[in-house]
Amino acid sequence: MGAHMPRLFALDKNFPQPIDAQLVPIDQIDERMSTLDDYELLLALRHHADPWDGLITTDSSMLAQGRELAALIQTRLTLVVAVASGHNPVKASGLLFA
Repeated sequence: MGAHMPRLFALDKNFPQPIDAQLVPIDQIDERMSTLDDYELLLALRHHADPWDGLITTDSSMLAQGRELAALIQTRLTLVVAVASGHNPVKASGLLFA
C-alpha cells in the first residue's frame, strides 16, 4: 500500500483562503500521547522536538479543569475546542473549517 496522499482540490476565485495549518493526530506524533491525561498531553506537546502551536479537541471540559488550564498557561499553547460538535468528528471538522 502506498503512502497516503492528501486530496487535491482547486478553490474557486471567490472561495476564502484555507487555513494554513498541518493537522496531525496525536498518536501519529507519538503513540504514547493517546494514553496521557489532557494536561500531560499539553505538556508533552510543549516539550516535543517539533514546535507545536496547540491542540484541537472536542473536549470542552478542558476549559473548566484546573490542571489543564494551568498547563495551557504554562505552555502558552493554543487550545481550539469545537464546542457544538459533541464528540462527533465529522461535525468537529466542519466547525473547524467553517
